[in-house]
Amino acid sequence: MFGTKHKAPTPRNFQMEIDDHAQAVKLLLFIRSAWSLEEGTADVPALDPVPSPGNSTLPDTANRDVWVQRWNHEWQRIWDWYGSKQNKAVSPTPGQSDPEHDSIPPIPPFWNTEFGTAGVDMDAFLEWDRQTLPDVPPQPESSENMSALTAAWERGIAGIIVLPYEGHFASLINPRQLVISAHTKNIPKNFRAALIE
Repeated sequence: MFGTKHKAPTPRNFQMEIDDHAQAVKLLLFIRSAWSLEEGTADVPALDPVPSPGNSTLPDTANRDVWVQRWNHEWQRIWDWYGSKQNKAVSPTPGQSDPEHDSIPPIPPFWNTEFGTAGVDMDAFLEWDRQTLPDVPPQPESSENMSALTAAWERGIAGIIVLPYEGHFASLINPRQLVISAHTKNIPKNFRAALIE
C-alpha cells in the first residue's frame, strides 16, 4: 500500500499491491523453460533473463503429456488463486464471515507442494529468481505514476504482478489483476501506459 509520502492525492481507501517477487509463478516459468514444455502449455512471453536449467530434467515418472497437463493445471490454479485473493480484498463486508473467502490460503499454490522437486534444480531456480529481483529497494512512486495507479485502481485494478518477461508486456489476467514485465515496470512511461491501457 502506498501511503501519504506521495505528492499526488489519492482516495482515502486506496490500496494497490505490486508483487515483484511472484515466486510461485516464477517457479512454473522456470520449470516450463527447463523441461522444454513450451509446446502444449499456456502461451507465455519469452523470459528475460532466460534461466539456466542447471541439472533440471523432465522426470521419467510420467510421460511428457502428463507433465504438460500438470503444468497447465498448476498455471490455471495459480491465476485462480490471484483472482480469489483480489476478490477477497473487496468482499465480504468487514466484520462479516464468508466461508468461501475465509478458505483462500494466504500464499499461492507452489509446484513443489503438489509434485515435489523431482527434476527441478532448485539451486538453478533460486539463482534465476535472484537475478529477477528488483535491483534496488522500492522507491516511492512519482506523482505521475501515482496518478496512473490511482486511475487504474478506480477502474477496478487492485494488484499488479511483475514477471521476468522480455520487452514490454501488460495484460489483465482478471478484471482486478494486471500482469506486466519487469521491463515495463522499470520504464516509467511504459508503466504508466500499461496502467491506462
